[in-house]
Amino acid sequence: MTRHAGKVALVTGASRGIGESIARRLASDGAHVVNASIIDPTRCIALDHAAAGVRSVAICPGYVRTEMLEHYYQSQPDPRAVRDALTSRHPLRRLCEPDEVASLASWLASDEAGFASGQPYILDGALTTGRAFTWTS
Repeated sequence: MTRHAGKVALVTGASRGIGESIARRLASDGAHVVNASIIDPTRCIALDHAAAGVRSVAICPGYVRTEMLEHYYQSQPDPRAVRDALTSRHPLRRLCEPDEVASLASWLASDEAGFASGQPYILDGALTTGRAFTWTS
């Protein structure tokens, strides 16, 4: 597919987990993928290079069901209890899937999102939306 042909995607953590899913999706859609760590300069890049047609966004996912998270669960005395407690804190009562993050990244890289630039996109299933919470049981 050539949806992103001629575009460069800077992906944080492209070697594993969510970053790998994003990198693979964008590459399969034709983008040249660069593994990078650029969350902080997102707005600066957007402002400094907008006239050249460069867009810059940051995807800020919440808890995503990955191998790394599963390893964390398994390191706990009661993995199922920890998994259930974490999931129950989310308003959607589930965790994000890596492909959901990859889909957002693919859309943001597309011409369909041509006006999206300079902002972080929080993908946490409403976990942090206008509410205070604690992590104690």
